[in-house]
Amino acid sequence: MEEKEQICFQIISQAGMARSCFFESIQKGREAQNLAALQAIEKGKEHYHEAHLAHRKLVQQEAQGEKVWMSLLLSHAEDLLMSADIMSELAKEFQGLYEEIQAIKQTIQSTGS
Repeated sequence: MEEKEQICFQIISQAGMARSCFFESIQKGREAQNLAALQAIEKGKEHYHEAHLAHRKLVQQEAQGEKVWMSLLLSHAEDLLMSADIMSELAKEFQGLYEEIQAIKQTIQSTGS
């Protein structure tokens, strides 16, 4: 397997793990498991960082004059990387919303009792 293919598989693996962690965060937030949700976001950030480092290798190779190499594999890797980036932002936004909903519920329960 060529180096560039290995890098693509690193991106796919790490970005896929990041996206899964961000999705897990949304699920945990909905279940009012705020600490677990925040931990999943942090774990997702770590995986995303690793994917980004692998992607940067390809960008640096191109910047050094190596031939641009495009394949379905690279396209898939970059798609997953962007998907993970979007999920990261959504997970953070959802966590904020879930915390607001929980605070509103607590206010309603404390004033309604």
